Amino acid sequence: MNNWKVLHSYSCLPPSKKSQPAGGGKIDVMGNPTDRPSSRQRAASAGRLRPTSGVAAGGGRCKADMAVSSRKGGGKGSGKCMERAQGESGEHPGGARGRAGVLGLSTVSRIVAVTGYGKCVEVENTGSAALADPIFSFSYGPLWATAVPQDPVFGHLFMTGGDDRWLCVWNNCTFALETRVRAKAPLRCIDIDPSTSFVAVGMGRGAIALYHLDKQQKAAPVQGSLLRQDTGPSFTLQELESRKDCLEDISDIKFSPNGKMLAVGSHDNYIDIYQCKLAAPTLTSGVSAGLRQLKRLRGHASYITHLDWSRDNHVIQSTCGAYELLFWDVLAGKQLLSTHDNLEADTEWSTNNCVLGFNVMGIWPNGSDGTDVNALDVCLEKGLVVTGDDFGNVSVFNYPCVVDGAPKDCYGGHSSHVMNVKFSPGSQDQKLVSVGGNDNAAMTYAVM
Repeated sequence: MNNWKVLHSYSCLPPSKKSQPAGGGKIDVMGNPTDRPSSRQRAASAGRLRPTSGVAAGGGRCKADMAVSSRKGGGKGSGKCMERAQGESGEHPGGARGRAGVLGLSTVSRIVAVTGYGKCVEVENTGSAALADPIFSFSYGPLWATAVPQDPVFGHLFMTGGDDRWLCVWNNCTFALETRVRAKAPLRCIDIDPSTSFVAVGMGRGAIALYHLDKQQKAAPVQGSLLRQDTGPSFTLQELESRKDCLEDISDIKFSPNGKMLAVGSHDNYIDIYQCKLAAPTLTSGVSAGLRQLKRLRGHASYITHLDWSRDNHVIQSTCGAYELLFWDVLAGKQLLSTHDNLEADTEWSTNNCVLGFNVMGIWPNGSDGTDVNALDVCLEKGLVVTGDDFGNVSVFNYPCVVDGAPKDCYGGHSSHVMNVKFSPGSQDQKLVSVGGNDNAAMTYAVM
Protein backbone atom coordinates (compact mmCIF):
# COMPACT_ATOMS: atom_id res chain seq x y z
CA MET A 1 0.00 0.00 0.00
CA ASN A 2 1.25 3.43 -0.90
CA ASN A 3 0.28 6.91 0.10
CA TRP A 4 1.26 10.16 -1.54
CA LYS A 5 2.52 13.47 -0.32
CA VAL A 6 0.28 16.41 -1.16
CA LEU A 7 1.75 19.90 -1.58
CA HIS A 8 0.05 23.27 -2.08
CA SER A 9 -0.63 24.84 -5.52
CA TYR A 10 2.15 23.76 -7.83
CA SER A 11 2.66 24.43 -11.51
CA CYS A 12 4.98 22.64 -13.92
CA LEU A 13 7.59 24.91 -15.46
CA PRO A 14 9.53 24.18 -18.66
CA PRO A 15 13.32 23.83 -18.20
CA SER A 16 14.07 27.06 -20.05
CA LYS A 17 12.44 29.33 -17.48
CA LYS A 18 14.88 30.61 -14.82
CA SER A 19 13.05 33.67 -13.67
CA GLN A 20 13.12 32.38 -10.09
CA PRO A 21 15.76 30.44 -8.15
CA ALA A 22 14.81 27.05 -6.81
CA GLY A 23 14.12 28.39 -3.36
CA GLY A 24 12.10 31.41 -4.40
CA GLY A 25 14.74 34.04 -3.33
CA LYS A 26 15.81 37.26 -5.09
CA ILE A 27 17.82 37.16 -8.33
CA ASP A 28 20.13 39.55 -10.14
CA VAL A 29 19.99 40.57 -13.79
CA MET A 30 21.90 37.40 -14.75
CA GLY A 31 19.36 35.18 -13.11
CA ASN A 32 21.60 34.18 -10.17
CA PRO A 33 20.22 34.14 -6.61
CA THR A 34 21.32 37.04 -4.44
CA ASP A 35 20.15 35.70 -1.07
CA ARG A 36 19.74 32.31 0.52
CA PRO A 37 16.10 31.17 0.61
CA SER A 38 14.54 30.28 3.94
CA SER A 39 13.79 26.70 4.92
CA ARG A 40 10.08 27.31 4.34
CA GLN A 41 10.78 28.64 0.86
CA ARG A 42 12.99 25.66 0.07
CA ALA A 43 10.27 23.29 1.26
CA ALA A 44 7.70 25.09 -0.86
CA SER A 45 9.84 24.68 -3.97
CA ALA A 46 10.45 20.95 -3.63
CA GLY A 47 7.86 20.16 -6.28
CA ARG A 48 8.50 16.43 -6.49
CA LEU A 49 5.94 14.06 -5.02
CA ARG A 50 7.43 10.88 -3.67
CA PRO A 51 5.32 7.83 -2.81
CA THR A 52 5.54 7.00 0.90
CA SER A 53 4.36 3.97 2.80
CA GLY A 54 1.18 4.72 4.67
CA VAL A 55 -2.51 4.16 4.95
CA ALA A 56 -4.77 2.39 2.50
CA ALA A 57 -7.70 3.67 0.51
CA GLY A 58 -9.68 6.37 2.20
CA GLY A 59 -6.73 7.40 4.34
CA GLY A 60 -4.48 10.41 4.51
CA ARG A 61 -5.06 13.96 5.62
CA CYS A 62 -5.25 16.09 2.49
CA LYS A 63 -5.74 19.84 2.91
CA ALA A 64 -4.12 21.18 -0.25
CA ASP A 65 -6.19 22.93 -2.90
CA MET A 66 -4.19 21.71 -5.89
CA ALA A 67 -1.38 19.22 -6.27
CA VAL A 68 0.60 17.53 -9.00
CA SER A 69 0.54 13.80 -8.33
CA SER A 70 2.95 11.04 -9.33
CA ARG A 71 1.28 8.37 -7.23
CA LYS A 72 0.94 4.82 -8.49
CA GLY A 73 -0.90 1.92 -6.87
CA GLY A 74 -2.69 1.51 -3.53
CA GLY A 75 -5.98 2.94 -2.44
CA LYS A 76 -9.48 3.23 -3.79
CA GLY A 77 -9.44 4.02 -7.48
CA SER A 78 -5.67 3.65 -7.55
CA GLY A 79 -5.79 2.05 -10.98
CA LYS A 80 -6.91 5.38 -12.43
CA CYS A 81 -4.37 7.48 -10.59
CA MET A 82 -1.27 7.62 -12.81
CA GLU A 83 1.23 10.32 -13.66
CA ARG A 84 -0.79 13.25 -14.96
CA ALA A 85 1.64 16.16 -14.69
CA GLN A 86 3.32 16.36 -18.09
CA GLY A 87 3.54 19.92 -19.42
CA GLU A 88 2.65 20.79 -22.98
CA SER A 89 5.80 22.88 -23.45
CA GLY A 90 8.29 20.44 -21.93
CA GLU A 91 9.11 18.20 -19.02
CA HIS A 92 12.05 18.07 -16.68
CA PRO A 93 14.24 14.96 -17.05
CA GLY A 94 13.86 14.15 -13.39
CA GLY A 95 10.07 14.48 -13.35
CA ALA A 96 7.57 17.28 -12.81
CA ARG A 97 9.14 20.31 -11.14
CA GLY A 98 7.15 23.20 -9.77
CA ARG A 99 7.15 26.27 -7.60
CA ALA A 100 4.67 27.66 -5.12
CA GLY A 101 2.27 30.21 -6.51
CA VAL A 102 -0.64 30.49 -8.91
CA LEU A 103 -1.21 27.50 -11.18
CA GLY A 104 -0.09 28.18 -14.72
CA LEU A 105 -2.84 26.22 -16.47
CA SER A 106 -1.51 27.15 -19.89
CA THR A 107 1.63 25.10 -19.27
CA VAL A 108 -0.01 21.79 -18.33
CA SER A 109 -2.49 19.50 -20.01
CA ARG A 110 -3.63 17.54 -16.94
CA ILE A 111 -3.31 17.99 -13.21
CA VAL A 112 -4.65 16.15 -10.19
CA ALA A 113 -6.54 18.30 -7.70
CA VAL A 114 -7.27 17.33 -4.10
CA THR A 115 -10.09 19.21 -2.44
CA GLY A 116 -10.40 20.00 1.22
CA TYR A 117 -13.54 17.85 1.44
CA GLY A 118 -12.19 14.41 0.58
CA LYS A 119 -12.23 14.29 -3.23
CA CYS A 120 -9.42 13.78 -5.72
CA VAL A 121 -10.17 14.81 -9.30
CA GLU A 122 -8.27 14.95 -12.56
CA VAL A 123 -8.54 18.34 -14.19
CA GLU A 124 -8.01 18.47 -17.96
CA ASN A 125 -7.08 21.85 -19.42
CA THR A 126 -8.88 22.23 -22.76
CA GLY A 127 -7.79 25.80 -23.36
CA SER A 128 -11.22 27.32 -22.84
CA ALA A 129 -12.29 25.51 -19.68
CA ALA A 130 -10.97 23.05 -17.11
CA LEU A 131 -13.02 19.83 -16.94
CA ALA A 132 -12.86 17.80 -13.71
CA ASP A 133 -13.17 14.02 -13.72
CA PRO A 134 -13.31 12.39 -10.25
CA ILE A 135 -10.71 9.74 -9.44
CA PHE A 136 -11.51 8.70 -5.87
CA SER A 137 -12.76 9.93 -2.49
CA PHE A 138 -11.14 9.65 0.92
CA SER A 139 -11.59 10.42 4.61
CA TYR A 140 -9.55 13.25 6.08
CA GLY A 141 -10.31 12.74 9.77
CA PRO A 142 -9.95 9.87 12.24
CA LEU A 143 -12.50 7.11 11.59
CA TRP A 144 -14.51 5.70 14.48
CA ALA A 145 -17.46 3.82 13.08
CA THR A 146 -18.40 1.28 10.43
CA ALA A 147 -21.58 -0.67 9.72
CA VAL A 148 -22.73 -3.32 7.24
CA PRO A 149 -26.28 -4.16 6.12
CA GLN A 150 -27.94 -7.24 7.58
CA ASP A 151 -29.45 -8.18 4.21
CA PRO A 152 -27.01 -10.27 2.08
CA VAL A 153 -28.43 -8.60 -1.04
CA PHE A 154 -26.60 -5.45 0.04
CA GLY A 155 -23.56 -7.29 1.37
CA HIS A 156 -21.31 -5.36 -1.04
CA LEU A 157 -21.96 -2.12 0.86
CA PHE A 158 -20.51 -0.76 4.07
CA MET A 159 -20.62 2.59 5.83
CA THR A 160 -18.02 4.65 7.65
CA GLY A 161 -17.98 7.80 9.76
CA GLY A 162 -15.57 9.80 11.90
CA ASP A 163 -14.28 13.20 12.89
CA ASP A 164 -14.66 14.70 9.39
CA ARG A 165 -18.46 14.31 9.89
CA TRP A 166 -19.00 12.57 6.53
CA LEU A 167 -21.37 9.61 6.65
CA CYS A 168 -20.15 7.55 3.69
CA VAL A 169 -21.55 4.55 1.81
CA TRP A 170 -18.81 2.51 0.11
CA ASN A 171 -18.93 -0.35 -2.39
CA ASN A 172 -16.40 -3.03 -1.41
CA CYS A 173 -16.57 -4.62 -4.88
CA THR A 174 -15.80 -1.53 -6.97
CA PHE A 175 -13.94 0.29 -4.14
CA ALA A 176 -15.96 3.40 -4.95
CA LEU A 177 -17.90 5.88 -2.87
CA GLU A 178 -21.63 5.44 -3.53
CA THR A 179 -22.84 8.49 -1.62
CA ARG A 180 -22.13 10.57 1.46
CA VAL A 181 -23.78 13.24 3.58
CA ARG A 182 -22.40 15.68 6.16
CA ALA A 183 -23.57 15.08 9.72
CA LYS A 184 -24.10 17.77 12.34
CA ALA A 185 -21.30 16.52 14.62
CA PRO A 186 -18.38 14.06 14.53
CA LEU A 187 -19.65 10.50 14.09
CA ARG A 188 -18.97 7.84 16.71
CA CYS A 189 -21.19 4.85 15.79
CA ILE A 190 -23.48 3.66 12.98
CA ASP A 191 -26.14 0.98 12.58
CA ILE A 192 -28.38 -0.04 9.66
CA ASP A 193 -31.93 -1.29 10.25
CA PRO A 194 -33.00 -4.80 9.10
CA SER A 195 -34.74 -3.43 5.99
CA THR A 196 -31.59 -1.57 4.85
CA SER A 197 -33.74 1.54 4.42
CA PHE A 198 -32.78 3.50 7.53
CA VAL A 199 -29.50 4.35 9.22
CA ALA A 200 -29.00 5.43 12.83
CA VAL A 201 -25.88 7.35 13.84
CA GLY A 202 -24.49 8.37 17.21
CA MET A 203 -22.44 11.56 17.37
CA GLY A 204 -20.29 13.56 19.70
CA ARG A 205 -21.89 15.55 22.53
CA GLY A 206 -24.88 13.24 22.84
CA ALA A 207 -26.66 13.71 19.50
CA ILE A 208 -28.30 10.94 17.46
CA ALA A 209 -29.92 11.04 14.02
CA LEU A 210 -31.89 8.87 11.60
CA TYR A 211 -31.22 8.84 7.86
CA HIS A 212 -33.10 7.33 4.95
CA LEU A 213 -30.93 5.20 2.64
CA ASP A 214 -32.64 5.36 -0.74
CA LYS A 215 -31.73 3.47 -3.89
CA GLN A 216 -32.45 5.20 -7.17
CA GLN A 217 -31.41 5.33 -10.81
CA LYS A 218 -28.78 7.95 -11.41
CA ALA A 219 -29.30 10.58 -14.11
CA ALA A 220 -26.62 11.24 -16.71
CA PRO A 221 -24.18 13.82 -15.27
CA VAL A 222 -23.32 17.12 -16.87
CA GLN A 223 -19.94 17.08 -18.58
CA GLY A 224 -17.22 18.32 -16.27
CA SER A 225 -19.22 17.90 -13.06
CA LEU A 226 -17.65 16.45 -9.93
CA LEU A 227 -20.21 13.63 -9.76
CA ARG A 228 -19.28 10.05 -10.60
CA GLN A 229 -19.39 9.65 -14.37
CA ASP A 230 -21.83 6.74 -14.70
CA THR A 231 -25.57 6.17 -14.83
CA GLY A 232 -25.94 2.96 -12.82
CA PRO A 233 -27.95 2.54 -9.61
CA SER A 234 -26.91 4.76 -6.73
CA PHE A 235 -27.80 5.49 -3.13
CA THR A 236 -28.73 8.73 -1.43
CA LEU A 237 -28.85 9.64 2.26
CA GLN A 238 -31.45 12.01 3.71
CA GLU A 239 -31.64 13.07 7.35
CA LEU A 240 -35.11 12.50 8.79
CA GLU A 241 -34.88 12.95 12.55
CA SER A 242 -32.34 14.08 15.13
CA ARG A 243 -32.41 14.65 18.86
CA LYS A 244 -30.10 15.13 21.84
CA ASP A 245 -30.91 13.51 25.19
CA CYS A 246 -27.34 12.99 26.46
CA LEU A 247 -24.55 15.35 27.40
CA GLU A 248 -21.55 13.28 26.37
CA ASP A 249 -20.56 11.25 23.29
CA ILE A 250 -22.66 8.37 22.00
CA SER A 251 -20.52 5.20 22.03
CA ASP A 252 -22.83 2.54 20.55
CA ILE A 253 -26.17 2.44 18.77
CA LYS A 254 -28.23 -0.59 17.67
CA PHE A 255 -31.61 -1.26 16.08
CA SER A 256 -33.62 -4.10 17.62
CA PRO A 257 -33.97 -7.18 15.35
CA ASN A 258 -37.56 -6.23 14.50
CA GLY A 259 -36.57 -2.62 13.74
CA LYS A 260 -39.11 -1.16 16.16
CA MET A 261 -36.70 -0.02 18.88
CA LEU A 262 -33.32 1.66 19.06
CA ALA A 263 -30.78 1.26 21.88
CA VAL A 264 -28.27 4.08 22.44
CA GLY A 265 -25.29 3.75 24.79
CA SER A 266 -23.47 6.90 25.85
CA HIS A 267 -20.61 8.24 27.94
CA ASP A 268 -23.28 9.41 30.40
CA ASN A 269 -23.21 5.75 31.65
CA TYR A 270 -26.78 5.17 30.43
CA ILE A 271 -28.54 3.14 27.75
CA ASP A 272 -31.55 4.90 26.25
CA ILE A 273 -34.30 2.88 24.56
CA TYR A 274 -36.33 4.60 21.83
CA GLN A 275 -39.42 3.57 19.94
CA CYS A 276 -38.82 3.86 16.19
CA LYS A 277 -41.61 4.78 13.82
CA LEU A 278 -40.09 4.16 10.41
CA ALA A 279 -42.16 4.39 7.21
CA ALA A 280 -40.66 3.75 3.80
CA PRO A 281 -41.98 5.86 0.90
CA THR A 282 -45.08 4.66 -0.96
CA LEU A 283 -47.04 5.86 -3.98
CA THR A 284 -49.24 8.03 -1.77
CA SER A 285 -46.85 9.14 1.00
CA GLY A 286 -43.22 9.98 1.50
CA VAL A 287 -40.64 8.54 3.86
CA SER A 288 -40.98 9.39 7.55
CA ALA A 289 -39.26 8.53 10.81
CA GLY A 290 -39.78 9.34 14.46
CA LEU A 291 -38.10 8.58 17.78
CA ARG A 292 -39.81 8.47 21.18
CA GLN A 293 -37.82 7.78 24.32
CA LEU A 294 -39.18 4.78 26.25
CA LYS A 295 -36.67 3.82 28.94
CA ARG A 296 -33.32 4.83 30.40
CA LEU A 297 -31.30 1.88 31.72
CA ARG A 298 -29.15 2.86 34.71
CA GLY A 299 -26.62 0.68 36.48
CA HIS A 300 -23.24 0.87 34.77
CA ALA A 301 -20.41 2.45 36.76
CA SER A 302 -18.69 3.91 33.71
CA TYR A 303 -19.29 4.87 30.08
CA ILE A 304 -20.97 2.34 27.79
CA THR A 305 -18.64 0.68 25.29
CA HIS A 306 -20.73 -1.97 23.47
CA LEU A 307 -24.23 -3.44 23.48
CA ASP A 308 -26.13 -6.30 21.79
CA TRP A 309 -29.82 -7.17 21.37
CA SER A 310 -31.24 -10.63 21.84
CA ARG A 311 -33.03 -12.10 18.82
CA ASP A 312 -36.39 -11.96 20.61
CA ASN A 313 -36.02 -8.17 21.23
CA HIS A 314 -36.41 -8.61 25.00
CA VAL A 315 -32.85 -8.56 26.42
CA ILE A 316 -29.77 -6.37 25.99
CA GLN A 317 -26.23 -7.16 27.10
CA SER A 318 -23.78 -4.29 27.53
CA THR A 319 -20.21 -3.57 28.62
CA CYS A 320 -18.68 -0.42 30.04
CA GLY A 321 -15.37 1.26 30.83
CA ALA A 322 -15.37 -0.34 34.30
CA TYR A 323 -15.21 -3.82 32.64
CA GLU A 324 -18.77 -4.73 33.62
CA LEU A 325 -20.99 -7.07 31.61
CA LEU A 326 -24.64 -6.41 32.49
CA PHE A 327 -27.96 -7.78 31.20
CA TRP A 328 -31.19 -5.81 30.90
CA ASP A 329 -34.90 -6.51 30.60
CA VAL A 330 -35.82 -3.99 27.92
CA LEU A 331 -39.59 -3.97 28.44
CA ALA A 332 -39.28 -3.54 32.21
CA GLY A 333 -36.34 -1.15 31.93
CA LYS A 334 -34.45 -2.95 34.70
CA GLN A 335 -31.20 -4.81 35.16
CA LEU A 336 -31.48 -8.59 35.37
CA LEU A 337 -29.79 -9.62 38.59
CA SER A 338 -31.00 -13.20 39.12
CA THR A 339 -28.15 -15.72 39.27
CA HIS A 340 -30.53 -18.57 38.39
CA ASP A 341 -31.12 -17.37 34.84
CA ASN A 342 -28.42 -18.52 32.46
CA LEU A 343 -28.84 -15.49 30.24
CA GLU A 344 -25.39 -15.48 28.69
CA ALA A 345 -25.47 -19.18 27.84
CA ASP A 346 -29.10 -19.58 26.82
CA THR A 347 -29.80 -16.32 24.97
CA GLU A 348 -29.45 -16.13 21.20
CA TRP A 349 -27.98 -12.76 20.33
CA SER A 350 -28.72 -10.81 17.18
CA THR A 351 -25.20 -9.36 17.21
CA ASN A 352 -22.04 -10.26 19.12
CA ASN A 353 -20.04 -7.08 19.65
CA CYS A 354 -19.44 -7.06 23.42
CA VAL A 355 -15.75 -7.60 24.18
CA LEU A 356 -16.48 -9.30 27.53
CA GLY A 357 -18.15 -12.66 28.10
CA PHE A 358 -17.48 -16.36 28.42
CA ASN A 359 -17.47 -17.06 24.66
CA VAL A 360 -14.81 -14.42 23.97
CA MET A 361 -12.67 -14.49 27.10
CA GLY A 362 -9.72 -15.90 25.15
CA ILE A 363 -9.28 -12.80 22.96
CA TRP A 364 -7.43 -10.84 25.64
CA PRO A 365 -3.61 -10.97 25.44
CA ASN A 366 -1.55 -11.41 28.57
CA GLY A 367 -0.90 -8.12 30.35
CA SER A 368 -3.75 -6.24 28.67
CA ASP A 369 -5.52 -3.59 30.76
CA GLY A 370 -9.05 -4.10 29.45
CA THR A 371 -8.95 -1.23 26.96
CA ASP A 372 -6.54 -2.73 24.42
CA VAL A 373 -9.33 -4.41 22.42
CA ASN A 374 -11.55 -1.72 20.92
CA ALA A 375 -14.01 -3.75 18.87
CA LEU A 376 -15.18 -7.29 18.23
CA ASP A 377 -17.46 -9.10 15.76
CA VAL A 378 -18.49 -12.74 15.33
CA CYS A 379 -19.23 -14.71 12.16
CA LEU A 380 -21.31 -17.68 13.32
CA GLU A 381 -21.45 -19.28 9.86
CA LYS A 382 -17.68 -19.68 9.69
CA GLY A 383 -17.03 -19.93 13.44
CA LEU A 384 -14.75 -16.88 13.58
CA VAL A 385 -14.33 -13.92 15.90
CA VAL A 386 -12.36 -10.86 14.86
CA THR A 387 -10.96 -8.07 17.05
CA GLY A 388 -9.42 -4.64 16.47
CA ASP A 389 -6.90 -3.39 19.03
CA ASP A 390 -4.77 -0.42 20.04
CA PHE A 391 -1.71 -1.86 18.30
CA GLY A 392 -3.10 -1.58 14.77
CA ASN A 393 -3.85 -5.30 14.49
CA VAL A 394 -6.89 -7.09 13.11
CA SER A 395 -6.86 -10.49 14.85
CA VAL A 396 -8.95 -13.53 13.89
CA PHE A 397 -9.73 -16.36 16.35
CA ASN A 398 -11.88 -19.46 16.28
CA TYR A 399 -15.30 -18.97 17.90
CA PRO A 400 -16.08 -19.58 20.69
CA CYS A 401 -12.73 -18.38 22.03
CA VAL A 402 -12.43 -19.56 25.63
CA VAL A 403 -8.80 -20.67 25.94
CA ASP A 404 -6.17 -18.47 27.57
CA GLY A 405 -3.63 -17.50 24.93
CA ALA A 406 -5.85 -18.78 22.09
CA PRO A 407 -4.19 -19.14 18.67
CA LYS A 408 -4.91 -16.33 16.24
CA ASP A 409 -4.00 -14.82 12.89
CA CYS A 410 -2.94 -11.17 13.00
CA TYR A 411 -3.24 -8.86 10.01
CA GLY A 412 -1.54 -5.49 9.78
CA GLY A 413 -2.07 -2.54 7.49
CA HIS A 414 -3.38 0.06 9.89
CA SER A 415 -0.83 2.53 11.20
CA SER A 416 -3.03 3.51 14.13
CA HIS A 417 -5.41 1.87 16.60
CA VAL A 418 -8.25 -0.11 15.00
CA MET A 419 -11.53 1.38 16.18
CA ASN A 420 -14.11 -0.98 14.64
CA VAL A 421 -14.45 -4.25 12.72
CA LYS A 422 -17.46 -5.83 11.00
CA PHE A 423 -18.19 -8.99 8.98
CA SER A 424 -20.39 -8.50 5.93
CA PRO A 425 -23.54 -10.70 5.82
CA GLY A 426 -23.84 -13.95 3.87
CA SER A 427 -21.40 -16.77 3.24
CA GLN A 428 -20.57 -16.06 -0.42
CA ASP A 429 -17.76 -13.57 -1.13
CA GLN A 430 -17.83 -12.49 2.49
CA LYS A 431 -15.74 -9.47 3.47
CA LEU A 432 -14.35 -8.06 6.68
CA VAL A 433 -14.26 -4.28 7.15
CA SER A 434 -11.99 -2.45 9.60
CA VAL A 435 -11.51 1.25 10.29
CA GLY A 436 -8.45 2.85 11.83
CA GLY A 437 -8.32 5.83 14.11
CA ASN A 438 -5.73 8.43 13.23
CA ASP A 439 -4.69 6.74 9.99
CA ASN A 440 -8.10 7.76 8.53
CA ALA A 441 -8.30 4.42 6.72
CA ALA A 442 -10.99 1.85 5.97
CA MET A 443 -9.80 -1.58 4.82
CA THR A 444 -11.60 -4.64 3.52
CA TYR A 445 -10.43 -8.25 3.71
CA ALA A 446 -11.68 -11.32 1.89
CA VAL A 447 -12.87 -14.03 4.30
CA MET A 448 -11.56 -17.32 2.97
